[in-house]
Amino acid sequence: MISIVLATYNGERYIVEQLESILLQTYQNFKIIIVDDNSTDNTIKVIKSFFKIKKFDKYELYLNEQNLGPTKSFEKGVKHVNTKYIAFCDQDDIWFENKLELYIDC
Repeated sequence: MISIVLATYNGERYIVEQLESILLQTYQNFKIIIVDDNSTDNTIKVIKSFFKIKKFDKYELYLNEQNLGPTKSFEKGVKHVNTKYIAFCDQDDIWFENKLELYIDC
């Protein structure tokens, strides 16, 4: 299993496309750990709505109480990882559908 650690901040414009690219992976044995860095837009609502619509429940969502920046947000996400493999992504990344498959085969 792979833990995908995703850091977000005011990413409501980008996050759906990134999450779609994750869910379309050819390798499906993963969970998503999202750390939101105190967004002031609708990022959290968009994330929750997306997963509800997709009926996807293999995710964890953590909210920073204050803006910590991307490095600290990723560090916080890693603290919740309990798998052998970790993949990192930003909210505006778009993955090729075989990214995790290639990653796990290396």
